Amino acid sequence: MEKYLNAVLIVTFLCFSVAYEDLDINSICSNGGSPGVCKSIAQCPLGIEALRKYRKHNLKRCMFDGFDEIVCCPTTDYRGPDTLEPFTDNGSGESTPSTGTKGQFPNKRKSQTACDNIETELKSNIRFLITDGEDAEQKEFPHMAALGFDGDDNTVDWRCGACIISNNFLLTAAHCVIRTPPVKARVGITWMNDSNPIDINVKNITMYSGYDPLSKHGDIALVELSKRITFNDKAKPACLYVDHDDPLGLIVTGWGKTSINNEDDRSNILQKAKLVAVPVDKCNATYVQRSYGTRSIESTQICAWGNSSDACWGDSGGPLQIRQKSGVFSIVGVVSYGAGCGGKIPGVYTRVSKYIDWIERIALAIIVQSKRPTEKRSGK
Repeated sequence: MEKYLNAVLIVTFLCFSVAYEDLDINSICSNGGSPGVCKSIAQCPLGIEALRKYRKHNLKRCMFDGFDEIVCCPTTDYRGPDTLEPFTDNGSGESTPSTGTKGQFPNKRKSQTACDNIETELKSNIRFLITDGEDAEQKEFPHMAALGFDGDDNTVDWRCGACIISNNFLLTAAHCVIRTPPVKARVGITWMNDSNPIDINVKNITMYSGYDPLSKHGDIALVELSKRITFNDKAKPACLYVDHDDPLGLIVTGWGKTSINNEDDRSNILQKAKLVAVPVDKCNATYVQRSYGTRSIESTQICAWGNSSDACWGDSGGPLQIRQKSGVFSIVGVVSYGAGCGGKIPGVYTRVSKYIDWIERIALAIIVQSKRPTEKRSGK
C-alpha cells in the first residue's frame, strides 16, 4: 500500500504552492472553511484521490516532518481543483499556483517564447507515467543528453548528463566541465549503447562566471555544439522553468549509479526517479551541520529528496524537471552535488530560474544582447 501511495504522488506535476499553516501533526485545520486534520499526504486518502484524478492537490500545508509534507487532510468530502480554487497567499509568503510569469515578468520572456514554439511544433504525446527509480521508456525524455570526455585508448567516457535547450546548446553543471572539457555530446538515446546514437562534437563551453567550486554556488554551464540538432521524436528541447518556487512532481533523470556500493555500477538505461522539494532553510541546516559550516544552501539552489530506497539519482549535470500539462518538460534544476541512491540527505540542484537572463543571453542566438557583459568562454 505504501508503495502505491508513493507512486501515485508523481502525477502531481503541475507547479503551484499552497499556504503554510505551521501546525503540528494531528492538529485541527481548515481548507477554505472545510474541516481537516494535519497528516502526511501519503496518509490522506482524499488528497491521494485528488492527485490521481486531477494531477494536483490544493490542500493547505501544515508543516514538514523532516522531509515529509504534512497537509490539512479533509474530514469531509473533498472537491477537486475543478470546483475548489487554489488557496491564495494568507501572508505566509508562499505563492498561489503559477499561471506563467504575469506579475514577475511584465513582458513575455524570450525563453517562454521559445517554450511556446516547443509546445506548438514539438508537442510530446502526453503520458502520465509513474517514476520510482526505474528504467525510462524509449523517447520518454527526448531532451536528455550525455557528455563524453576523452578516455583511455581513444575511447569516450560518458560521465556527465545534460539537457537540450535549443538546437545547438545543452545545459549542464559547471563542475562537469571546469577541469576537463567534454569533447562530444550524445543525444536521441535512452540506452547508452544504442546502435544508432547521435554524437555531435562540442564547439564551446561557457561556465557561469560566478561559479564557486567550493560552495558549488553558480554550478551551471552551457555547452555549444559544432552543428545543430535535427529535432525529432527522439531528440527535442525542453523548456526552462522561470518561476522561483518549488514545484510539485519533480523528476530526476540520468545514466547514474544504481548502487551506492559500486563506483562503476552505472546504468546503461536512462533512469528516472520521483523527488519532493525540501525547503531551502531545512536543507541549509542539514548541510551546514554536515559540513561544519563550510557549505551552505542559498536561494539559487533547490534541494530535493526521494523516499524510495531503490530510487537512484541522476548524473551530475543532468536535469531536475517537471512535466507540464501540455506534455512538454520544463527544467527546474541541474544536478549539482549531494545526490546518492536511496539516502536520507537531499540532493542539491542549481535553480535554473535564477539564471534565465544569463541562459537567454548566451544560448539563443536570436536574443543575444551585445550591450551586456560577456562571460568567460573556453573552446575545445
